[in-house]
Amino acid sequence: MGVKSGILTIIKSIIFCLILSSCAGGDTSRINGNAETLGGKTVYLERIEPIHTRLLDSAKVKSNGDFSFKIAVSSEPYFLTLRTDSLLLGMLLVDKNESINFRYNSRQYEVEGSEGSVLLKKLNGMVSRNALTRDSILQKLEPDNANLTEVNRQLVRLLTKQKQDYIRFVVTNPKSFASIMAMYQEFSPGLPIFGRAEDFPYYRLLIDSLQTKYMGSAYIEQLKTDSKNLKQQIELQARLDNLVTEASFPEISLPDKSGKEVKLSSLKGKVILLYFWSTTMEGNQLDNRELLNLYEKYHSKGLEIYQVSLDTDRTRWIKAIETQELPWINVCDGKGTSSPVALTYNIQALPNNFIFSKDEDLAAKNLFGDALDKKIAELLR
Repeated sequence: MGVKSGILTIIKSIIFCLILSSCAGGDTSRINGNAETLGGKTVYLERIEPIHTRLLDSAKVKSNGDFSFKIAVSSEPYFLTLRTDSLLLGMLLVDKNESINFRYNSRQYEVEGSEGSVLLKKLNGMVSRNALTRDSILQKLEPDNANLTEVNRQLVRLLTKQKQDYIRFVVTNPKSFASIMAMYQEFSPGLPIFGRAEDFPYYRLLIDSLQTKYMGSAYIEQLKTDSKNLKQQIELQARLDNLVTEASFPEISLPDKSGKEVKLSSLKGKVILLYFWSTTMEGNQLDNRELLNLYEKYHSKGLEIYQVSLDTDRTRWIKAIETQELPWINVCDGKGTSSPVALTYNIQALPNNFIFSKDEDLAAKNLFGDALDKKIAELLR
């Protein structure tokens, strides 16, 4: 979820890898490469464009590891990928009249002679380190979930740090296409780093900084589209906030696993945790174990959970809630992110939640871990 676009589909496929992309155009740039371990193999040069990837050229690696490419770069830098049939060697951001030295060895690469490519390599390094750190935190989770709260706290802290790092990268390099790549990174699949209302200024910063030199760029046009979508999300969220403040919460009436319609309003008088999720979401079992702890702790005191799945496969959803033994209200209309409920509540990323008081007031939203526990305990006093 979050801001969706053609470019995002391409970027998601390379998010935790060291890849790159390339193209053809006007002034000539040269790539002088060396990959000592790949003598005799063919290296392919590909350009990643906003909606597709296309092959530009290929070269056979000499016995000493050398290979080279010449490409015509037109009005804007090119994202390029260097790869073999089975291996991604690296990602480049090539501008006009550059002489680039690229060296690959043991799944790592070095690049010089291209400012954009050096920045892109720095960004890829950040992405890879962040992924390793996230995975190492998840591996700390004990079988009985005894340290679940601490694991979640560490994940939230890591997400906060990552966003700060990416913001710093974008603000420091607003005139580089490498910052476009930074805007489409994800903490985990389905959870973008950017894409919330508070991120709108960073889209504007990049658009204003880049379009003075690269007017008409497909990448900038895509940024404009996503910026427009984000502005609409801000407006939708403002209307939603007014709606749940001035009246009761917007009604939801969706079928449970047996097909019976269950209304959110049937829980009036309770503290309600409205929780949006999907079985395709990485870490959904971990999140649901946190909800199980909350439910066991507070259900008898007046907490109800109304969990909305944005899945398109109801069979998979039913199997998941039965396997995970989720005891609260679970509903799903099978329409995925196109569900009218997702539009009503302006759901742009998963997981997403709203906490309503016994008086039907919106008390908080998107709280997790200790913060969620504390808010529920406060509302149940």
